[in-house]
Amino acid sequence: MKPRGYSNDFASQYVKTPLEIGILTATGLHIYRYRTPDLILEDSLTDKTFKEFSLKYGSEEACSTALYLACKFGKSESSKNIATKLYISGGENSKLDKLLTPVIDNVELSDRFYGVLILLSRLVREFWNKEVFKLNPKIKYGNDGFIDMNSVKELNDLKSIIVNLTIKKSEIEYFLCSLLIIINFFEENKKNIPGLSPPNSVYELNKEKEKEICLQADHIGFNAILKLLSSLKEGLSFLLILLDDESSNSSSSKNIQSNFIEIMSYLSLQAQVDLSCITFSEFFTSTDPYITKLIKEVLSSIINRSIVRGYSVEFVAKTLQERCGSFCSTGDVLIFKAIESLKKAKDFSGDNEMKLKYLQSSVKLLEQTKNSLNTETITEAITIMLQLDYYDGAVEFLLNLATNSDSSKLALQYSTDGGVSSAITASSSTLLSDDLKKNAYNKRIEIYNLIFEILIAIDAKAIEIPVFLLTVKVPVTIQTTETMHLLILKVT
Repeated sequence: MKPRGYSNDFASQYVKTPLEIGILTATGLHIYRYRTPDLILEDSLTDKTFKEFSLKYGSEEACSTALYLACKFGKSESSKNIATKLYISGGENSKLDKLLTPVIDNVELSDRFYGVLILLSRLVREFWNKEVFKLNPKIKYGNDGFIDMNSVKELNDLKSIIVNLTIKKSEIEYFLCSLLIIINFFEENKKNIPGLSPPNSVYELNKEKEKEICLQADHIGFNAILKLLSSLKEGLSFLLILLDDESSNSSSSKNIQSNFIEIMSYLSLQAQVDLSCITFSEFFTSTDPYITKLIKEVLSSIINRSIVRGYSVEFVAKTLQERCGSFCSTGDVLIFKAIESLKKAKDFSGDNEMKLKYLQSSVKLLEQTKNSLNTETITEAITIMLQLDYYDGAVEFLLNLATNSDSSKLALQYSTDGGVSSAITASSSTLLSDDLKKNAYNKRIEIYNLIFEILIAIDAKAIEIPVFLLTVKVPVTIQTTETMHLLILKVT
């Protein structure tokens, strides 16, 4: 009987050590190793064996195994070339049933496409549906499925309840290396694999309409897989950054965990609880705004921890963009630089010239990222500006943000139309347009609410100033307040 995990030979052959049985006889100890399907094909990598393998297990499995052997570490170049040839030409091409309408949706994709899909699914099957982050084992759950807060309060360290990842660093490195090898394989062979390159560039002489449609469908499929590979690569690289400790040459598990916990301590307990529920599949592929927000908070923690250790935002951001660009966009970098400038302005609160310089610099950076700014970032920036009495600059920034983030004036159209069109008479395209208008309108309202909060704060501060001081040059004056009111009226 095989040990647990060996019930599916194909699924476990790339991530499990082949089953070995030792038999002690009078002549010595004899080791017998179970031959997995990839070893069967590898032992005799010929066209004949490939065809027999295809007949027994299916051509998709044969292509998947050939792709694995073409990428396998330690194989000779001649063996890799044979495996590559079998992967490219050994399976069935994409095809279209003649009884169906010749459109992309009716195309049955090639064995090459399904081969890489099968290989990829088997590489990630061990962790795909697991949670990414591991909670402190002392954390307990109540009968309702939620975390028992009493167990949290009993912890010695209340700053971090997430203590590690659920998979080891060595496992992440193995999966990442495997993905990089597959990506490199497709990069080297993109001109030779039908469907990997756009049809009109590889098969521009092909005049058959059906074949052209089949190639287009294959290209769409391969393009989606390449994007997924890139997403997985950057996601795993991001997780490795959480485990890296740039301040120590030691790679011991104790240092790795200490570094990880230090990063997590910059997150709120609620954010850590929510992170603990995210699976790898959600981490890599989810478009849920809240999951994206949580990952951005982890990114902020990495940068904040690095700044505390003496690294500049530019250095940290460059490292992040090189290793996992999709997790740290140019907009993210500009936002972090802007927040850093605001913090420097606080450090120079006694030097008006330097303070103003950093405040103006931060505003310019924030205005460049108008489409990436969320409410939390805007509120954080405005709070610091108000602490430094930068009232006029804060209002001007918000007014510019309201205008520039809605250049099509969708908010005005929404207001003029009197709200969302009737759901009974509106078409789906109209409803989509209304959603865009409503979102633009709500964003403007949020910004204007911030502006009016600033105006109220200015009025309150102006009232507190003694009358005899109004003739003296002070940061806030009644004239400034009136000017801001006029600006609001002019814009609205």
